[in-house]
Amino acid sequence: MENLELATTSAAAPLAPNKGQDCKRFGETSEAIFLGKACELGFHVSKPWGDSDPYDFVVNAGRGFQRVQIKSTSSCTQHRYMVHTHGESAYTKDEIDFLVAHIVPAKTWYILPVESFAPRCAVSFNPHGGRGAFERFREAWCLFTSTARNAWKRIPRICRSRELPIRCAVCPEGRCNTAPQEQSEASPLIRITEGPL
Repeated sequence: MENLELATTSAAAPLAPNKGQDCKRFGETSEAIFLGKACELGFHVSKPWGDSDPYDFVVNAGRGFQRVQIKSTSSCTQHRYMVHTHGESAYTKDEIDFLVAHIVPAKTWYILPVESFAPRCAVSFNPHGGRGAFERFREAWCLFTSTARNAWKRIPRICRSRELPIRCAVCPEGRCNTAPQEQSEASPLIRITEGPL
């Protein structure tokens, strides 16, 4: 089977919905980028049929199936990006396991366990200033692989997932790293050809 090339260009990730552009389509673009990123990291990802479930994807990164809701934003107010953490009501652990927030202009991802923000209906992020209650979840892809119960509650003393080519904001082994990596053996069919995700 030939390798699938996933190109991520500025055209693939618009900074904001244009006038008349459906906000749903804007969110679907972030979902597509998430799918590529998760596959690049070697995660197994499934998309449920339809959009009746409160989650967008099911991810298996070695510790079982986890329900993931994707939210995206490009709107910045006072250096903060706001993301709504609800569907018809605030998300609960009975509905999702993780909320993944895509801050489009910063090309940054936040991986939040539902317990870290529930029952809030919105959370804010400051990817440029680095301060805020949720900054420790910036690029925390390692939480998908961690087998420790409630690993998100504490700052790790050792890297949660050394096999991942990316480091979260609180990793003791270095700064948050979002640069694209070489193709890994865990994901032989995906190769990123342009720009970081």
